[in-house]
Amino acid sequence: EDPWATFLAEAKSAQGAGNQVEQLFKKNEEFMERFDKHRLFVLIRNGLLHDPVARRKFLDCFQVWSNYFQRMVLNRVVTLQDPAFEDLAWAHLSEELGHNRDLAKSRPDLQTVFDPVLEGVCSWFPSKVGMISDLEKVVLVHLVVEASAVFFYKHVQPAMATNTAQGHFEKHKSDDEAHVAMGYD
Repeated sequence: EDPWATFLAEAKSAQGAGNQVEQLFKKNEEFMERFDKHRLFVLIRNGLLHDPVARRKFLDCFQVWSNYFQRMVLNRVVTLQDPAFEDLAWAHLSEELGHNRDLAKSRPDLQTVFDPVLEGVCSWFPSKVGMISDLEKVVLVHLVVEASAVFFYKHVQPAMATNTAQGHFEKHKSDDEAHVAMGYD
């Protein structure tokens, strides 16, 4: 079963905020455990990306996501409302800035991809970040996107070990856990 991002309805009981935060963290861990078993990762473990043509196409599509991820991180800073979240947003931006450009430069075989579904899905994230509260941005960026990236890079990085883009995948495999922790702090 594929995971879907689900936003829990506000608790109707008189539970305290601490309990709601604990419930959110627990539910997020459940979603991440489920995501770790996603069928894309099974295909990758079974050698999908060993084929050079499939790997190039995968990376071309991944570049689209990488570009929109940059827009999401930038839009988060641009649309800050609460100064209490400013240091976190800027720290995350400073660590991520330009990774999409570095990825593109590492690929002499990069081909531009346009797929309306891919564009629509990827563009949702920077658009959504511009419309939600700073606290909701923390949840979306760190507990959803960065937490998903931990598992994505865990499965994809080994398949990129001999590719010119390997540096991007090695860096993110090691850095993204810290980006998730930013959301828990």
